[in-house]
Amino acid sequence: MSRAVALLLSLSTHAALAQTAVHIYDDNDFFNFWEPIASRPDVDYTQGLQIALTWSASTPHMLHRLGHGKACGDATPRSESCSRLSLGVGQDIYTPWYDVPPPGVADHPYAGWLYLRGEARQENDGRLDAFSVTVGVTGPPSLAGAAQNAWHELFGFRTLDGWSAQLPFEPGVVVGYEGARQVLATGTDGLGIRVVPRWNIRLGNITTNADIGGDVVVGLRPPPPWSTPRWDRRHPFGVFVRASVVGMVVLRDEFLDGSTFSASPHVQKKTFVGVASAGLGVRIGRVILEWQAHDQSLTFETQPEPHLFSTLSVTVQ
Repeated sequence: MSRAVALLLSLSTHAALAQTAVHIYDDNDFFNFWEPIASRPDVDYTQGLQIALTWSASTPHMLHRLGHGKACGDATPRSESCSRLSLGVGQDIYTPWYDVPPPGVADHPYAGWLYLRGEARQENDGRLDAFSVTVGVTGPPSLAGAAQNAWHELFGFRTLDGWSAQLPFEPGVVVGYEGARQVLATGTDGLGIRVVPRWNIRLGNITTNADIGGDVVVGLRPPPPWSTPRWDRRHPFGVFVRASVVGMVVLRDEFLDGSTFSASPHVQKKTFVGVASAGLGVRIGRVILEWQAHDQSLTFETQPEPHLFSTLSVTVQ
């Protein structure tokens, strides 16, 4: 994985010419830096790593009605709509709250999800529309158990014994739409604030859900709260804090409901889930670094307590 990260970062040196952005983000409860290391959880949704490339390109004709189909560029005004394409690879890891092989019938199953995601985006400084298709696999081919125990051995943590009881292999497909609209923006070239409602819809055998929420971003030249803010050579530095609230309706979750086509471990999921997040970030030239903490409500009926996890992300434009 480290070689893949190094390769993608090397590609970012061409960003000024190709309008390519490299995104690396990692959800992990180990990043709960306010807690002592020994007290940080390693349960539930314990790891979610994605590495993606986003580049400027004309969108397919059927998406042009969302805005202008031309590719984004350094000279494109921030108020003008343009298009990007994105391709990413990711891996999610889920573990029970109590490491008992096999886990109890009331506990989160061991599960992994290895996927490839493609996305077409229309965006400007005040709105985002993005359509995505994700394909991947669960079960041993997801390499979740091997990845988790390899990292645990590397850093001297205990290995988990229950991966032999993980959800079985299953191919998965998820189609999605993400939208966002900026309703307030002040001081975008200085001290300012952005308020942005957001929504997502996902349909597939791995997950079927919808969520709606909003972000408030405050700081020095705060970026729009989506992953590829337009490069602005006039203002190479910014620092900001971000807070968000999201409510979700979950109709299907493979990692709680169990496999679609075969019998497997499962628990009784909750249909309504909420997440509150807060964090801080800095932009230096073409690099944006951000950390966020997330407080997620109970996702299944027998879950012992809400789950706290955090995200580290870097974007190189």
